[in-house]
Amino acid sequence: MSIRSMMAAFAAITIGCLSRAADTPLPITSITVNGGSVTLQWETPLGRTADDLRLEESSDLVTWDVVDNVKAPKGLGGASVSVGADTKKFFRLYAEEPTAPPPNPGTGVNVGGTFTDGQVTWRVLAVDASGNKLIVTENVYSEGTSLAWTSYFIKYNNGAEWDIYENVDDVSGTTLKYHMDLWYANFASPALKAAALNPVLTYEALSPGSYTASWNMSSAYSSAGAPASGNTGVVFPLSVSEANQFVGAGTAKLAYNTSNEPCVWWLRSPGNVGWSVTGVASNGGVTSGVAATNVRGFRPALWITP
Repeated sequence: MSIRSMMAAFAAITIGCLSRAADTPLPITSITVNGGSVTLQWETPLGRTADDLRLEESSDLVTWDVVDNVKAPKGLGGASVSVGADTKKFFRLYAEEPTAPPPNPGTGVNVGGTFTDGQVTWRVLAVDASGNKLIVTENVYSEGTSLAWTSYFIKYNNGAEWDIYENVDDVSGTTLKYHMDLWYANFASPALKAAALNPVLTYEALSPGSYTASWNMSSAYSSAGAPASGNTGVVFPLSVSEANQFVGAGTAKLAYNTSNEPCVWWLRSPGNVGWSVTGVASNGGVTSGVAATNVRGFRPALWITP
């Protein structure tokens, strides 16, 4: 610490310059007393900006106040501070160490593991070559406005037949895409949305009728696209191949609602007859002849950054 005694406005005033050990101290290179004010000057080191700097003042070395509403005034050069009636004034200037951003939801969770985001539990199904994660909710949900189970009323499509998920009617209040988008808007945390990636969706077939129980086609897996913005089309239903490969065979696909009851839930793949859609039954098996206007629950899937 260095102390400099100077005369200011007919009174003796002691000006002190201190360092703050918790952060990077910066030297105040010049102090000038002029009337009732003190002018401080400093040099900002390379790699730092005005947003990094903090200038604090104190009259008793106990209570410190940030000068000029948090940011160091006049940024890179100096500050003029009113002394008033004080006979002692101490200053300390430092560069605040940057705070590391919080980790993405699911950081450190491997395939098969789960993590909680807000009130929702997610399971990691797969990790791609870039470290992006495919996740799906542990529970089955019944609508986009509540996490509590109500009843089945979500159709795959308003029309009488299957269509690719991107083309499903998302305007009606009873269709899968409408409620999945609404659910994501309501219940995904800001941190999860910041990590979300748009999905690139593929299908085992582009028309119903060719379904087989052994579908496990890598060509029908989704992939991670560009960073998502907004709430539309970010979450999606799994395909049969994704459910077989990543969720598992037999009862592994059995899922429960928030009341701990086994539920049926939609998949996005076409079914085995011309109008049908696939889904998962309450015993965990894949059902392949469900009418698009039938009703069941949903498990949102999502791609996120590492």
